[in-house]
Amino acid sequence: MAITIKVEPQDFTPAYNEVMVVLDSTNKAEPKFQYVVDINVGGVYSSRIKIQSNPAGYGVFNLSKHLESYVSSNLDIADKTLFKKIEDSYVDYDIDLSEEYVLTTSFTSVSNNGGFCQYNYAAPHNFVDGDFVTVSASTVPAYDGVQEVTSLPSPSAIVTTEVFSATATGDTVLSNDTTTIIADAAVFSTTKYIVNNVIDWVDFPSFDIADYDISPAGLGEFLTNLPVITDVKLNDRCTFNFYNPVSGEATYLYVVSNTGTFKYSNSFASTSASTKFLSVGIAPFDLLNDTPAVVSGALPVIDGDTDTYTVYLADATDVKTSEEKVFKIDRKCTEHPNYRLMYLNKGGSFSTFNFDLASSKNVSVEKKKYNKNYGEYDNSLVEYTYATSDRGTSILDTDITESYTINSNYITEDMGNLIEDLIISPEVYHLSDNTYTYEAAKAITTVVDYSGLTQVNMGVHGYNVGDVVKFENFTNPTYNREYTIVNVLTTTAFVVNKSWTGISYVGSEQVKRRIYNADGVLRAIDISTSATKIKKRITDGLINYTIGFNYSTKNNVQR
Repeated sequence: MAITIKVEPQDFTPAYNEVMVVLDSTNKAEPKFQYVVDINVGGVYSSRIKIQSNPAGYGVFNLSKHLESYVSSNLDIADKTLFKKIEDSYVDYDIDLSEEYVLTTSFTSVSNNGGFCQYNYAAPHNFVDGDFVTVSASTVPAYDGVQEVTSLPSPSAIVTTEVFSATATGDTVLSNDTTTIIADAAVFSTTKYIVNNVIDWVDFPSFDIADYDISPAGLGEFLTNLPVITDVKLNDRCTFNFYNPVSGEATYLYVVSNTGTFKYSNSFASTSASTKFLSVGIAPFDLLNDTPAVVSGALPVIDGDTDTYTVYLADATDVKTSEEKVFKIDRKCTEHPNYRLMYLNKGGSFSTFNFDLASSKNVSVEKKKYNKNYGEYDNSLVEYTYATSDRGTSILDTDITESYTINSNYITEDMGNLIEDLIISPEVYHLSDNTYTYEAAKAITTVVDYSGLTQVNMGVHGYNVGDVVKFENFTNPTYNREYTIVNVLTTTAFVVNKSWTGISYVGSEQVKRRIYNADGVLRAIDISTSATKIKKRITDGLINYTIGFNYSTKNNVQR
């Protein structure tokens, strides 16, 4: 048993890059030699491949195509916990190795077994009852030739159809140069995993799992391709997957914003087969709607004055263990509906891209028709009748396809570089806006000027900076809309992001706080463009992108 694993994959490898193995064997010069590799995925046999030695004498093969179909993704917008298991996004695998070649086995003696030859070997042989073997180089020449194995007295002896005459030595092989598969004990040094991500080819030669080491020494990277600074909107959702090989190194998610430092607890910090890789939500919606809530820090995490916030992982002693990522909050509003697209990025995590400029919709209709005779038989009249409204062509069903063209706002080039990632992603979804409801309305006492903004005075309100409130019953209709609280002055006074216009208070005005009701609808889409239209605003280097998409399901109307 002579196989040596010269090169094995790293402990985890991107599923869509090469997963290379290099083998060597002391038997590679044997006739018809090849390596036999049994691939096991998740502890279950999956497939077998056979590899011949390359010109340099090594068995070289790529496992990725045999493994990539076993990983997918994990996206559950209903689960509001920040830290989640992602068991569909990775899987463990291993290999069992064997050698196959024309095996020559030398016998050391021949004994009489019921008048037939019993060939005896110094070690266990690989023959089975019914094999045809060829004896050669026998010291009793009469034994040379093809014989059938009729019994196996022991693991190191066979009885054949040859009549015994005397003891001898010599060689046996399976007839017709039939090969023998011989199991080998060589195995990988550690459990291996593939993960649902891909590294650009130019970067893959330098791929090193040490870069993803979540530890105080490693400050590991997240499994995402988002830049260090990313633009987000308040209702965006985004996940970072990460490698979790050591218990306790990812005990907390830290968030640092203008309102303070906050930490969220990871209930899966202890490493096991089901928590080897994890996901954490890091976008504003994720942080503001976490269940359970933040374990340290005085809320809110994000308020009306928050421009950026920073996230990183920390261990059980609150020492930083990951890289930092910064999120810049985009509060721009446009008169157009926003198309929020969630997509599986190259890192295997989910990102969000917003298209909130002008959009257009095209509806195409495909009708399946059949022709029928005009008129119909009337049984009561016992005659065939006609009507001026008769239709000869009738519709069986109608397929309706909706196609959309959408435009992003003007964004930085770093953010724009992600558009390629969106276009090539195998999973893209349109996430419509969440739905909200309101608490009971409360009476407003007065509204006054506060440094050019609108200050609301009332009874005890219980509101926080960042809350969205809606005004009602103002005589000036421009006030009767939603606003964000940007400052809480006292328990009975707050300021909203509404410019002061000198409006007078008449006594019937009310305010009510908006509260989350339900998630938006998540619909699978197909990006229909392979290239994007790009407009660049030269003055400040910002870029606008245009893409098209269709929903993955058609509207079907049957008749």
